[in-house]
Amino acid sequence: MGVSSTLFLPSCGPLRNADMMTPEEVQRTMEFILSSQADSVIRMDRFEENLDRLGENLDVLLSASHDLLRVSKIHNERLKRLESKKKK
Repeated sequence: MGVSSTLFLPSCGPLRNADMMTPEEVQRTMEFILSSQADSVIRMDRFEENLDRLGENLDVLLSASHDLLRVSKIHNERLKRLESKKKK
């Protein structure tokens, strides 16, 4: 009787030598995973930077819209005063 070359993993079922990855395949897979994670970190950093810039731009736009609203109110008040002077 020889030693069985079957490994049993509860979540996957039995694995045989033909199903297992070679050390080179494991290394390439690990490199791929690490590279993918590094790319994800870079993309997340860029996303956060863009989100910060977007927030700053939104603050500027809100400030400008408040300024325009104040100018509009002043303009409307002046128009009303001019119209009331014309009627007199």
